[in-house]
Amino acid sequence: MVQTQRQAVAHIRYLHSHGISCILYGSTGVSLHLGEYKRSFGDVDLLVPPEYLQEKWPQLIDLMAAQGFMMVDEREHEFKKDTASVAFASQSILQRDGIVLADSDLVQVPLDGYLVTTLTPAAFLRAYQFSARDGYRRTTRKKNDDTVIARLKCHGR
Repeated sequence: MVQTQRQAVAHIRYLHSHGISCILYGSTGVSLHLGEYKRSFGDVDLLVPPEYLQEKWPQLIDLMAAQGFMMVDEREHEFKKDTASVAFASQSILQRDGIVLADSDLVQVPLDGYLVTTLTPAAFLRAYQFSARDGYRRTTRKKNDDTVIARLKCHGR
């Protein structure tokens, strides 16, 4: 199991214990379908209900601080603790960006003895294709998702 997957489960369990539903997203979420498709997974990306990035944002900051995390990038909603990094985005992006087309695009996957909600491979493919069109990940974050897109396309065959 990818170490970052274990970290993701710990974060998700902790946030669930405080009433916050999470969806595992990003490369760690994709790794649930593709395995260890790259050398390292730098962070855990979690989608949370929109209010936790708006009016309940101070509550989320406090919850992360209680776990020893410090906010390092408010625009990206990113926290760090030692070498661990957790970033948050709103669950609303799934519909806004056309990533989740139906409830069946969300699945629960057993991970380290816990059911984690994440996307199907087809929904991850739409997410990575959207990011490639959007250009933000390429221009700002210096990410190239072409390999992930190719692997997700092969996964569906």
